[in-house]
Amino acid sequence: MRGRTQYFTRYWVSLAAAIFSTTLAPSSAAQPAHRVVIAAVGDISLARGIATSKRSENVFGGIRPLLSGADVMFGNLECAVSSSPTRRKLPVTLRANPKAVAAFTGLPPLVLSVANNHSLDCGAQGLTDTIASLRSEGIHAVGGGPSLADAQRPVIMPVNGLRIAVVAFSEFSAIRQVPGATISPATVPSVRETVSRAAKQADVVVASFHWGIEGQQTPTDHQRALARAAVASGAILVIGSHPHVLQGLEWLPARHGRRALVAYSLGNFVFDSRRQEMNRTAILRVTFERNSIKLAEFVPVVIQHGCPHPATPDEAARILTLVSHFSSKFGAKVNGTGELKSLR
Repeated sequence: MRGRTQYFTRYWVSLAAAIFSTTLAPSSAAQPAHRVVIAAVGDISLARGIATSKRSENVFGGIRPLLSGADVMFGNLECAVSSSPTRRKLPVTLRANPKAVAAFTGLPPLVLSVANNHSLDCGAQGLTDTIASLRSEGIHAVGGGPSLADAQRPVIMPVNGLRIAVVAFSEFSAIRQVPGATISPATVPSVRETVSRAAKQADVVVASFHWGIEGQQTPTDHQRALARAAVASGAILVIGSHPHVLQGLEWLPARHGRRALVAYSLGNFVFDSRRQEMNRTAILRVTFERNSIKLAEFVPVVIQHGCPHPATPDEAARILTLVSHFSSKFGAKVNGTGELKSLR
């Protein structure tokens, strides 16, 4: 154990030094042409305990160095951002003050999915307010809007000579539907149509899914079927959320001889959970060269008082071992430094 701890200490010190060096220049200037780094994280809620805490203004303060150097950041916004009242019949509602979006200031260019089971907690007006609040901070929202066409429309970002498209879907789109607002549905036909359309407009397609069962660390058959539909239609990276715990990763064969990466659940990222397994998470850093994945790295993170922080060496070892175990069921492995490998 002592040897492992010393190894991880050296690793995280080296990683911190490398990341610090990238903060001296904008990330877009640091990356060569046709090379893009995407940092993907799990559920972000600025509601409940986060909203009432002084930490709400600096929820990302402990993690910013690990996000530095990314060209694009992606996450799932697990709350409405609105002053509108919540819908009384819902058993659980998550609402954040519009001022809370200031917490995202200083992060890499950000795309947030609103395709989840809490974006409509304040009704149609709440979703409109959420999207407007994000736009006021230069943040792209994807996966929801006043119409199905709006919800299925991809966010397309030109980055370092590549066109990055992001689409988002929710397995629970019909559960909390309201007139005047739509969440992109996670059905195989919808996924195929939406991803195929995005693939015609971009070099890299990222597909986000809100799916699965809360607290379950094994993806369902439906999750795997949706992932395969997305990849077959042109997605090269699939990011999952909703279970609030980490699940495994899988490589799938993709178009044009490429490999696609599926992260079935990245767990929480900003969330006020008291359950230990829900406070172990990670940043998935994926490096693209042209339209293929060059490198995928799992950077362990722990959530303290609802806010993400770099994992200690011992905690990092536990997280990497756990995710590697989950991933081995799908022929993938996360090594001791967080790099994702294939066992096949």
